[in-house]
Amino acid sequence: MAAMWYPIIGLLLLMLPLGPSSAIKFPLIGNVYPDGHFYATLQIGKPLKPYFLDIDTGSNLTWLECEHPDHGCKGCNQRTPHPYYKPAAHNLMVRCDSWICAQLRKDQPGSPQCPNSDPHRCHYDIQYVSGRSKGDLANDMIFINRRDDMNYVFGCGYEQEEPLEQPSPPAVDGILGLGRGSVGFVAQLKAQKKIVRNVIGHCLSIHGNGNLYIGDFRLPPGDVTWAPMSTSLPYYSPGPATLLYDEQPIRGSPAFTTVFDSG
Repeated sequence: MAAMWYPIIGLLLLMLPLGPSSAIKFPLIGNVYPDGHFYATLQIGKPLKPYFLDIDTGSNLTWLECEHPDHGCKGCNQRTPHPYYKPAAHNLMVRCDSWICAQLRKDQPGSPQCPNSDPHRCHYDIQYVSGRSKGDLANDMIFINRRDDMNYVFGCGYEQEEPLEQPSPPAVDGILGLGRGSVGFVAQLKAQKKIVRNVIGHCLSIHGNGNLYIGDFRLPPGDVTWAPMSTSLPYYSPGPATLLYDEQPIRGSPAFTTVFDSG
């Protein structure tokens, strides 16, 4: 019997179409409980190798656990399902004075400025609510949609920090950054004309697994609930919300901004 699918969250960025329809679909593996995460598989590098990436709408930069030629991999997740990404020297030649590195510093405040001692590397430093990732930007090939590839800039994460009291990190190879920043996965797809509409959505089953949709997917309107996102915020948010009890606002409860963060 076919499993019933229940849409949980649809995300919509309002953009005008620029050309013919284009779309990418990634199967998702995972569940809300007991694993608590969903991941997509990206094929990266030459030769192409698979990597499981935790989908994160709250992060802009995609990064992989990385065996850096100069730094190794400090504090890396010992449970990664695949060997660490090992870039060649030319993959790490993303200059600190490049446009993409400037966008990284804009998207990720706190990332270091250009050092005179190493102008040929673009460093990043991302502080999460729990944990931290440091590394250099890398540029490599990724394979998308079973028929196309493109150059993709992402993080070679050679130093990870996880709080000692936290449970074991999920068995993934890194993070797929689906945030709204210019270094995000969706923005890079659009910049290279792999998609023409800046639209993402995901459908997650109560039984586990699901799909991630990027681009101009024409889904039956009855199967997906789309929510317009605020265009004035740097993250995905439908705007202000109020807590209700028995369909009535809770007295004294302040309005707050809701954020869709799949990470």
